Amino acid sequence: MLFTLFSCSDDSDKDNNITQPEEEYVGATFQFRDGQVWKYNLFSIDFRGYTKFDSEIYYLAKYNGIDNKKESYKYHNSIHPSYIDTGPYMVMSTTDDGLYVKFEDDKVFQNIFPEVVGEWHKVVDYKNDRWTQYDLEVIEEINDTLWVVEYYNFYGKKVSDKEIEYKGETHKSTKYVWYYEAIIDSRKPNSFYRSGKVFVTILDGIGIYEWDEKEGIRHKRRTLVEHKDMQQ
Repeated sequence: MLFTLFSCSDDSDKDNNITQPEEEYVGATFQFRDGQVWKYNLFSIDFRGYTKFDSEIYYLAKYNGIDNKKESYKYHNSIHPSYIDTGPYMVMSTTDDGLYVKFEDDKVFQNIFPEVVGEWHKVVDYKNDRWTQYDLEVIEEINDTLWVVEYYNFYGKKVSDKEIEYKGETHKSTKYVWYYEAIIDSRKPNSFYRSGKVFVTILDGIGIYEWDEKEGIRHKRRTLVEHKDMQQ
C-alpha cells in the first residue's frame, strides 16, 4: 500500500512563506538557442577550500521540442569539443518564471530521486526570492509493523545581485542557490540521507555564467570563458 503526500508551489519557500522580490519582476534575462556553445573552466574544490583547475568543458544546446508547455533543450557536455553533440546531457528550459532542469540522462539522480524523475525542477526562480519545488513524502506499508518513509525536498532562494566582468565588458548578474535532499528511513540496509546544493549565477543576456555544485566532499565549479552560436 502506498500513500503519497505531495505539495508543489513555485511561490513559497521551505516554510511555505511567500517572499516577493524587492525589485520589479522582469522575468528571464536570456533564452537558449539551438546551436549555442559555451566554454567553461572546470574546477575542483577540496574540504580546505583549495581550488584546482581540472579541464576545459564545452556545452551545446540542442533544441528538444516542447515539453509540458516549455521549450526544451538538451544541454550536452564534453571535454572534447569534437564530441560535444553526443556527450551526456541535462534537459533545460528557461521561461519568464525561471530556469528549469530535467536529469533524464543522470542514472544516479534517477536512482536517488525515483519519485520525481521526469519532472521539471526549478533551479532558478525569476519571480520570487524563495521557492519550494517539492516537499514530497512517500510512505510504504511493508506489513502491520514495518513502514518505509521516503522524503524529498527541493527548494531554493536568490542570493545576490552584482556586476561581473566578462570578455572585457561589465554585465549584471544574479546568483541563486538550489537545495536538494532525500531521506530514506527504513529498517532495510539501504537507509540513507543524501543532500546537496547548487549555486547558479545568471549573466544577463548571456546565460549560465557559473554552476557551483557541492554534495558531501564532492565540490565542482564551472565558470564561463566564452560562448558563441555554431552558425557564427
